[in-house]
Amino acid sequence: LDAVNAAAAAMLSSIPWKEQPDLPTWLNKALDRFWPHLSAALVLKIRDKADSEIRNHLPDWIEGHVKIDRLSFGTIGPRILRVHVDDTFPEAAGLRIAVDVEVEGGIDVSASIGPFSFGIDKLKASGEIVLEMGPMVGELPVATEIKLYFLDSPDIDFTFSGLAKAAEFPPMRYAVRAAIHNALASRLVM
Repeated sequence: LDAVNAAAAAMLSSIPWKEQPDLPTWLNKALDRFWPHLSAALVLKIRDKADSEIRNHLPDWIEGHVKIDRLSFGTIGPRILRVHVDDTFPEAAGLRIAVDVEVEGGIDVSASIGPFSFGIDKLKASGEIVLEMGPMVGELPVATEIKLYFLDSPDIDFTFSGLAKAAEFPPMRYAVRAAIHNALASRLVM
């Protein structure tokens, strides 16, 4: 069994991902077909959690008054820029793949503070997502564990729409952006 595990890990590690310039192209095509379904599933999974996480990271004077009314990740998914197999990851631990991604546009977030509605648009985000699989075993499902996370906090930039343009006022801008960054970091960064 150990020989099978070692052979599977060696085979997966030896795939020349970084030597295939067309890899991001075909992965992006596949992601385009997959994205509408993944986007809908993500909205269902994180809507309530995101609502409470963002509210919990806001300053006391606004905490508890913000509600997410609408959340959509749109029909255009992230773009894969680079895929790299981490050769330094211990073979016994499995396989680590780093993927540089970029998202631009496609988000529709509408929230409210009491009777006032606001939104976020023109999202741009980029970062390195890490996929860890392992340890590997000689039986299905081969990888005993799968982890997906950002190595560091992703770079995120967005603009507000509607009444949220008032949030461009420096103290409000800082508070809202810090709450979003903290909520993401607490859930997505390892």
